[in-house]
Amino acid sequence: MLVRFKSGIDAASLESHQAQGEFSALEYQDNVFLIRDDSLTAEKLYEHYQGLEAVASVSYNRIAYLMSDNPEQTIPDDPRFGEQWYHWDLYSDYAWPITKGSFGVRVAVIDTGYIPHEDMGSNINEDKAYHYLNDDNWGPGAIDEDADEEDGIISHGTHMAGLIGAVGNNNTGIAGMSWQVDIMPIRVFQSDESGQYANEVDLMYAVSYAVDEDADIINLSLGFPSNEEETDSDYEEGSGLSWALEDAYNQGVTVIAAAGNGGEDFSYYPASSEYTISVAATGFDTKRASYTNAGEDLLAPGGNSGGGGGIISTHGYAPDNTDDYLSIAGTSCSAALVSGAAALLTSEGIEGPDNILAALQNSADSDTGIINVYRALTGEEPPVYEPEELYEQMKVLAAVKVGNTYYVVSDRGTVNHRGVYDIGRVKAGDRIKIIGWVDLNDSGSISIGDYFGSSSLFTLDQYENRRGVNFTVSRLEESYLMSEEEELPEISFRPPPQK
Repeated sequence: MLVRFKSGIDAASLESHQAQGEFSALEYQDNVFLIRDDSLTAEKLYEHYQGLEAVASVSYNRIAYLMSDNPEQTIPDDPRFGEQWYHWDLYSDYAWPITKGSFGVRVAVIDTGYIPHEDMGSNINEDKAYHYLNDDNWGPGAIDEDADEEDGIISHGTHMAGLIGAVGNNNTGIAGMSWQVDIMPIRVFQSDESGQYANEVDLMYAVSYAVDEDADIINLSLGFPSNEEETDSDYEEGSGLSWALEDAYNQGVTVIAAAGNGGEDFSYYPASSEYTISVAATGFDTKRASYTNAGEDLLAPGGNSGGGGGIISTHGYAPDNTDDYLSIAGTSCSAALVSGAAALLTSEGIEGPDNILAALQNSADSDTGIINVYRALTGEEPPVYEPEELYEQMKVLAAVKVGNTYYVVSDRGTVNHRGVYDIGRVKAGDRIKIIGWVDLNDSGSISIGDYFGSSSLFTLDQYENRRGVNFTVSRLEESYLMSEEEELPEISFRPPPQK
């Protein structure tokens, strides 16, 4: 329990009679103590302290969870910007000529800490890094020591830090939203046999630390899962989180939180707080992701869970193999991308939670609802992409061409509004092409009037991911058949014939 004793009460003197359980060695703000008792249930301990005259208020030290889902390993072999489809949804490429960020903007990433990474450069402020692990041993440094490849524990904080501020245009890995930024990692999550978790009291003090250390933005890619919406009134007693969030808001700090991945019609706390900006997720197809909670202030890409279309960012495992990359999905990613966008806005003088929220809300695309960073920065419409209404009808496939027939050897890929596609389960070892086909008359075969095109031939090695395979799709006219007596190509979903 988190117990606040009344003013003037010497809490230590209560241990010999009225108090039960073990007192933390640390006293928190305003005569608040963390008290544990392994012999009592949480409910019994709550009832006991609620009944003491010397106690002002009691609250549970609740557990927060990270808002990401279904990690999948990726193996880097060259710069990965081609995999960062979400930048195109956000119009980042049009925002960067205006600003690439500023080292004078500080973003606190309250998460699992960080692993040093080649793609973060000087954007990580190791001097201000701090950890709160609820073990009475708070202090400098926030290295993520729990990320373990064999146990499947991801370096969540490193991933969020990369989305916010991986160095751009350095011929390494990926590009973050803000190429120049002061990222202050704060570790509140730890791991045990049940997974990764954070205590509310540590989260509360991490927010206060970030405010005290002049953070402009706080990223909270985490939440308290619940069956119904919770508001600040649920936290106003005792030493709940609400007072720290309110203080941050009052001091002009923008707190951005993940809406949650439960598919609920509301956001988890702290995203549901009136003092934070709640961010929900869209998938690769720009539509609302199936897993995302609602009740949000903003929409941003969160990616797809499994099967491609994830959100790639910096990663690593402790203590070795630090310069890695990983694709995951969830509102954790959505919140981090918005925090990076907020850093860009702050670098251009759009500051404070109300101004940043208004700028990003006003920028949202009328069709998808996704924020548009270029529009938020300038108030102007971005360069127009030619509408490609046929993209959503297009089949994008990997195929082996034998004679005039394309034999499909992959899943069907989806194409977003910028013409970017992603295909899963592409067979390795064959000489393949990527084909794009719009079956306008739903005939099941390629015919005049359809759109069709293919890439050059290439071969995938086992486990290889190939990026940047481009091709042009054009409408098949009658003149196609007159050109060198060429026949229309055929398509087959049967296995290709053996050599």
